[in-house]
Amino acid sequence: MGNSDEALLAMSAYIDLNPVRAGIVDDPADFVFSGYGEACGGSRRARCGLGLALQEERQVSWEVVQSSYRKLLYGVGVESGVGEGGRATRCGFSHDEAIAVLESGGRLPMWQALRCRVRYLTDGAIFGGERFVERVFQRNRDVLASANRDSGPRAMRGSQWGKLRTLRDLRVNVFS
Repeated sequence: MGNSDEALLAMSAYIDLNPVRAGIVDDPADFVFSGYGEACGGSRRARCGLGLALQEERQVSWEVVQSSYRKLLYGVGVESGVGEGGRATRCGFSHDEAIAVLESGGRLPMWQALRCRVRYLTDGAIFGGERFVERVFQRNRDVLASANRDSGPRAMRGSQWGKLRTLRDLRVNVFS
């Protein structure tokens, strides 16, 4: 990695850590107006941008990019300095939080990844297991879907959601 590549990555991390350091959120994935927050929410464009910032030359999965970038954020975003009353002079993650993320390989837990998608879930109308979504679809078919649809459940895009389903495909680029 050259100096300009490192500068791009450092700048990305700096921007994504700003809401943590300002005390707005505890985790940069929760800030909806950041590239990392949008990537965690499912934006392909934001995910591609993080892959480029990490200089991933080959096609790699979002899980690989996300864990690499998350480890970077938690590695450089640790609180530092000691001011009055023993409080950190530079806000950030506690050492324990950073170590926990690094030990987990940077993987965003399923519950937290799902929380990142909450801002998009209203587009899906309903989410849950396949049988639950199908039952709600059949009971409310006349108001929930077009007449030419046979079934309700749709797989949730943007990550590995296991067996969770939604009634409508989720919009990924809500803001654009």
